[in-house]
Amino acid sequence: MSQAIENPFNDETILQKGKKRNIARDVAIYLSREMTGESGVALGYYFGGISGAGITTRYNHIAQKIQNDHSLLNQINRIRDKIINN
Repeated sequence: MSQAIENPFNDETILQKGKKRNIARDVAIYLSREMTGESGVALGYYFGGISGAGITTRYNHIAQKIQNDHSLLNQINRIRDKIINN
């Protein structure tokens, strides 16, 4: 799991639609919404045409998960820092 998160910029993994428990994709959706302020519909277009509701569902899933999983939160923060500093 952490390998997929540590290499979040693998387009094939992130854009792979329909695969359950694609944590890299969920984190990418979470960070995209957090950092861009784009609508769910706009982000859904980028992530393979999923609905705005689908974006919100995946975002909420990660937001809830990081409340209890500090390791995941730390990984997401490292990814965010890499994005900001590049």
